[in-house]
Amino acid sequence: MPTLATNLAQAFRDGGAEALASVRRFRLHIGAVVAALAVSSQFVTDIPKDLMAGLLGAPILAFSLWQLAGRPMALRIEHRPRAELFLGLIGGLYGGISGIWGPPLIVLLLSLHADKREMMRVQGVVFLIGSVALLGAHLASGVLNSQTVPLSALMVVPALAGTRVGLAVQDRLDSRKFRRWTLILLALTGANLVRQAIA
Repeated sequence: MPTLATNLAQAFRDGGAEALASVRRFRLHIGAVVAALAVSSQFVTDIPKDLMAGLLGAPILAFSLWQLAGRPMALRIEHRPRAELFLGLIGGLYGGISGIWGPPLIVLLLSLHADKREMMRVQGVVFLIGSVALLGAHLASGVLNSQTVPLSALMVVPALAGTRVGLAVQDRLDSRKFRRWTLILLALTGANLVRQAIA
């Protein structure tokens, strides 16, 4: 529920028309995320989370460090559809199990050299659609139930407060600093996933 609320705020920050345009531009990625998420979420209690964390964290950490070392990667336009589908399937697979489907999308956006506003909007749109799918999937799987809903709802308040602060900071960063901080946070996310895998 906090994920749903914060992504609503982020997706529609630039208006409904821009959000819809982002859906059209990234429809392959979105479709792959939703499909893979719906399937993998049904196995959330069967797959070792440590293994999944390591399999996601290691490549994300490697990509981030590669970019931070000054070796940018750009997708050629003819490879974009395949990259969208592949990274969407990876994001959906991990998202259904761990609730984390953002890093593969961020890798895609960084590789496409999306500007700051588009990055934030597309992330909001994709995360919003994914969070709606995840909400439905976890209602079906029983993870979200009468015992877990109250805490989930309570966490909406601090999540929205954090989103407001984060967006204010993001507005003050130029594109170069924004990209660098995005990579740093992505690297920390990857490192934390690897830590979880080996702890």
